[in-house]
Amino acid sequence: MSTLNILWTTDSADTALLFINEYADGAMSYEWFDKVRIILWGGSLRVIQSNNFIQVNIMRLVHKGVEVVASKKAADAVGATALLESLEVEVKYMGKELTEIIKDPEQELLTV
Repeated sequence: MSTLNILWTTDSADTALLFINEYADGAMSYEWFDKVRIILWGGSLRVIQSNNFIQVNIMRLVHKGVEVVASKKAADAVGATALLESLEVEVKYMGKELTEIIKDPEQELLTV
C-alpha cells in the first residue's frame, strides 16, 4: 500500500492553495497513491486559523478521503485545537508517528 504524507509546515497561503490543496486533491482523485495524508505542523496552523477559504478546502479534502492530522503540541501552543477539530482534523501527538513514517520505505514524505 503506497502512502503519501505531506508534512505542511509553511505559513504561506499561496503554497497551501496552489500546491498542497491541488496536489493532495489530485493524488487522491487520480489514485496516484493508495492513501494521502496531510500532517499539519508549525506555520500551517496559523494560516489555517486566519484563512476561511483554506479551512473550507481542508474540510473538502477530508470529505474526499484525504486524512488530515495535526500535531497536538503545536495546535495547543497556538490555540488552534478546537478549530481543527471542527474541521474534522484529527489532533494528536505526532512525534513518534512522524518518525515511523520517515523510517518506513513504503511511505513517501513530502515536506512543504
